[in-house]
Amino acid sequence: MRQAAPPRREWTDAEVLDVMHRATRGDTYVSIGADYGVTRSAIAGMVSRIREAELPCLCTKPENRDGGMPARWWVRS
Repeated sequence: MRQAAPPRREWTDAEVLDVMHRATRGDTYVSIGADYGVTRSAIAGMVSRIREAELPCLCTKPENRDGGMPARWWVRS
């Protein structure tokens, strides 16, 4: 008999940003998933969906475009 799939996990914005930051700097999906209690595939799927999204940049100020914010700007000091 197949085991039921675990319930879907809801991600906070800060968690998604952290996953993307870690994936961008080269952390493995296995290590990221282990820290969040999910599989490598869950992390790979999240990163893939975000990277493939065709979202137009609506930023008008250059400082708000890619590279305009410091690393981990969402983390409170």
